[in-house]
Amino acid sequence: MFMCLFFCQCIFVEVLLINICLYNFWPSFQ
Repeated sequence: MFMCLFFCQCIFVEVLLINICLYNFWPSFQ
């Protein structure tokens, strides 16, 4: 259970970082 939560949290953080990178590097997406 704990490992699953940790894994899901890592995936969420990676997706969030990717979204931030896209938002910063491609202003046309705004």
